[in-house]
Amino acid sequence: MNTNRMSNYKPHINISVAGPYHSGKSTLFGHFIYQLGGVDKRTIERFKSISESMGLSKCEYAFIPESQQTERSQQRSIVPSTWVINTNKFRVSYTDTPGQNRLIKNCIRGIQKGDYGLLVLSALQNLDEQKDAIREKLILFKTFLVDVFAVVITKMSEVDYSESRFDEVQAFVTDVLSLLNFDVHKIKFIPVDGFEGENLSTLSLKMPWAVKKSKPLLEEIDALQVPERSLNDKKPLRVTVEDSYRISGIGCVCVGMVESGILQEQSKLIVSPSGVSAQCRSIEMHHESLFEGKGRDFVGVNLLYATHLDFHVGDIISDINSPAVRCERFEAQIQVVDQRSIKVGYMPLFNGALVQMQCKIVEMKAVEKKDTKEVESGSVTEVHCGESAVVSIIPLRPLCIETFEKFPKLGTFLLRDNGKVVATGRVKEIINWSTTSNNTIKKLIGKNTQIQAITIDKSIY
Repeated sequence: MNTNRMSNYKPHINISVAGPYHSGKSTLFGHFIYQLGGVDKRTIERFKSISESMGLSKCEYAFIPESQQTERSQQRSIVPSTWVINTNKFRVSYTDTPGQNRLIKNCIRGIQKGDYGLLVLSALQNLDEQKDAIREKLILFKTFLVDVFAVVITKMSEVDYSESRFDEVQAFVTDVLSLLNFDVHKIKFIPVDGFEGENLSTLSLKMPWAVKKSKPLLEEIDALQVPERSLNDKKPLRVTVEDSYRISGIGCVCVGMVESGILQEQSKLIVSPSGVSAQCRSIEMHHESLFEGKGRDFVGVNLLYATHLDFHVGDIISDINSPAVRCERFEAQIQVVDQRSIKVGYMPLFNGALVQMQCKIVEMKAVEKKDTKEVESGSVTEVHCGESAVVSIIPLRPLCIETFEKFPKLGTFLLRDNGKVVATGRVKEIINWSTTSNNTIKKLIGKNTQIQAITIDKSIY
């Protein structure tokens, strides 16, 4: 086995799939996996039998990504599901995300894994009712720098494979994409049927008109380019933690995305913001051993000198000699995308680098007005929909992020309130945590606030 890169090497890309609730993502995803040999016919027949015993129909393909019993009984995705599929050109990590609005936290976690994004819509759904959901999913893709390469319109069998209905959906989505400043000419629109498997890996005979619109989904994926990652490999190591486990006979295993740098065996590491020290014992990707993990590899890391309880979702693993550090506060440029005003003192939810926590806007340094495009600075206290502002934000729990300039994927974030995206943002500057940070933050957010102290333990070295 080649331990430096995986055997039978193909270029690796990550694709995240999102769409409104009940748009047919899981069925499409499952049938695509089946056609590419990810599961066999016997498994599909077993899933069909299980779904029928539960009183459900046409769910056998959805049961492939929806592996939890709760997901199957409720007929909805709850957590992101990642499968590895091999196309003619790529090894693809394909992540299905929940569509329901109240599960947007999990949707964000799935979308952040992607190099490329795939928006899935149903030809059967009322587009006006789904407009807000479509817009929100596109904002998530754009915020977290995921390049949307195609819009898949599924359930075409439910509308008798109608070309006019496809054109209607395409025109509607094109308008939404244009309003959000996407380059519509680079985005493919692909008519498919997830349950029937039409136009997924081969041209559909039931939609002869589809050849005028696009290639089948498989060919559109193979037409993608491998993202340029060599510059990220030269940066300091940053690995975002998605989960951690205690595996009998192995020990602590942490899974996450290598955002930058190169993770190597025997590397001495530190976990931020907790300050826990560890050492890399071994690395795996898709159950194959690696000598090193590079940019945008989703890896499992066996760690020494740490337990699975030392890690939390959104922690950042870095090299002991160039550690990621906890921030006291950060300055960011935000753009308001919701129909509301943001004022100094506002306390929304922060979503970025897999983290979700409450934060507080403590200062507004400048606002670019929507109508005049003039920049106001000084005594600015409010920013409205469509306007941009430079603000100072304090996280109310330990947080480790980076500037957008140095680490783009770790320097983007969302502000949410009542389940809706209020603003998107990019980190401009970070004020690191120091011995005086407790007193500084208490002055800004209240004396009774409990601030967790952090120390870095390098004793094992």
